[in-house]
Amino acid sequence: MKGVKQAQALGFALKGVLKNKTPSFFYSSPIGRAKQTAAIISDIIDFDVRE
Repeated sequence: MKGVKQAQALGFALKGVLKNKTPSFFYSSPIGRAKQTAAIISDIIDFDVRE
């Protein structure tokens, strides 16, 4: 659960940094935990992940 909260905090921080900008790409490693973290962050910033 700690990792989920950390990923959420990072997602909200990144959303604040991006504000009205849209990233060109959001890449993630195909490894399980990295994909889970990327999914949490991408949901918050509303952007699709590419492996």
